[in-house]
Amino acid sequence: MAMIPKETIEEIRSRCNVVEVVGSYLPQLKRRGSTFKCNCPFHQEKTPSFTVNETRQIFHCFGCGAGGDVFRFVMDYEKIDFVTAVKILAERAGVEIVYEGGQPEKSGDKDALYKIHREAAAFYHRLLVEGTEGAEARRYLEERDLPADLLKEFQVGFAPNEWDGLMKRALKKGYTAEQLEAAGLVVPSERNGKTSHYDRFRNRVMFPICDPMGRVIGFSGRIMNKAEKGAKYVNSPETLLFRKNQVLFAFDKARKPIVEARQAIVVEGQIDAMRCHQAGLTNVVASQGTALTENHARLIKRYADEVVLVLDADAAGVKAALASSEIFIAAELSVRVVTLPEKEDPDSLIRKNGAETLTTLVKEAPAALDFLIECIGRQEDLTTEAGRMRVVKAALNLIRHCPSAARRDPMIHRAADLLHISAQALGQDLRREQRKKRPAPRRAEEAAPAAAPPKTYPKEEINLLELLVHH
Repeated sequence: MAMIPKETIEEIRSRCNVVEVVGSYLPQLKRRGSTFKCNCPFHQEKTPSFTVNETRQIFHCFGCGAGGDVFRFVMDYEKIDFVTAVKILAERAGVEIVYEGGQPEKSGDKDALYKIHREAAAFYHRLLVEGTEGAEARRYLEERDLPADLLKEFQVGFAPNEWDGLMKRALKKGYTAEQLEAAGLVVPSERNGKTSHYDRFRNRVMFPICDPMGRVIGFSGRIMNKAEKGAKYVNSPETLLFRKNQVLFAFDKARKPIVEARQAIVVEGQIDAMRCHQAGLTNVVASQGTALTENHARLIKRYADEVVLVLDADAAGVKAALASSEIFIAAELSVRVVTLPEKEDPDSLIRKNGAETLTTLVKEAPAALDFLIECIGRQEDLTTEAGRMRVVKAALNLIRHCPSAARRDPMIHRAADLLHISAQALGQDLRREQRKKRPAPRRAEEAAPAAAPPKTYPKEEINLLELLVHH
């Protein structure tokens, strides 16, 4: 059985300063006297109780009790086992792991998948920058006014128009088709009882998707010509590394600016996010066209207090903004929503009018509650009682997602002002709505099934049984 030698583990430990490692995950970690402190990443708190001791090379939270060395922090934060944590820190420290008893099997292993993705991203980027195959993609990106330094920063690439362009190269480097399939880079195909594989991404501009540590874990491929058949975007499937409901594009680059601003700006597309970063709005991430989830909210909550949604101005964008607002409010984040000019997105707006226009829109963005009342109010006839009540119901539905009474109260008063209703009446309606949403208690007769009536037997059978028992 392959094992990592103790000497190697100790060498990795000695090269990985716990303050530097924890600080790479938690940019808000600051020196406080002889230790470093910040809010704990393992439970919700308002007053920092998470400390890192550089002298002893340990961390400890006085709130939830989490603690240990540098390996334990990576295990708990990444939710991985000890061996995987050792591999992550070995890569960070530049320590080569030589196993006792031979190399472990790579297939399906996380570190092998990280390496495959890293090399695939480098392959796609090289084709875009240098290869003749990437000429059309280079022209497309030039037309989008995306300079070479920005493409390099985000490692944008090009997938060749071949069925096995990536796979042939990967097989030559010693990877197996099964590993490439586990990475989501190739697709299996059954023909005449035989299984073959072909590249998932072909003739597309490639945007690497990274985890918060900056490691490539997936891709999003975009077509260059609207006349082409197929989906506008093709994304990596769910894999051991990639979970679309947990990842935000550019989060690895935006994490530190988000901490500094205590604010995250969420846009829709990758190019929107890249354009914002180029313009100096570096606390921007992209949802990549997928619905925002509770996992996204928890991720942002670790680093920010406020979310500003900058989604498309069409009906779908408005609907997504309202749905996302509920999720972020439930995570106790302050939410504001930017309304873009018609037929504009952040990319086009910045190109036409400069970054100052978007910056101003972000600064002046209304709270999610104001945005909702304005949007629903435009759809309803507020001169009718039915129309007014539909707006009131929508506002109450948003407010009830807020778990904090201290935050709900000003929301109730704000809604009351906008709707010209007393805050007392609105509060009563909210409490009634909350009671409706609670599961109804089971009635006593439903709580437990009624006892089955005792089974009766004919007297003759009972007499016969008695005779058999006694004789």
